[in-house]
Amino acid sequence: MTQNDSNWKTPVYLIGGLIGSAVGVVSAYLYAKTVNESQPDRRPPGGPNTGELFKLTLALVALVRSISDLGAKKR
Repeated sequence: MTQNDSNWKTPVYLIGGLIGSAVGVVSAYLYAKTVNESQPDRRPPGGPNTGELFKLTLALVALVRSISDLGAKKR
């Protein structure tokens, strides 16, 4: 592998990391806002149940797979 072959990877990693971080922060903000609005006594929320975690995991796997498919060459 030459130097030119890996030059494009660094910006991809940086941009991907920044986008992932931003999505994570926005998701946490929206979750906290929803908890504050739906629980007037401001109790800490209980943990998610297994079904909710399973749905979120499947959605995350589908998103990662879709992103990785963007890199495939179209013929």
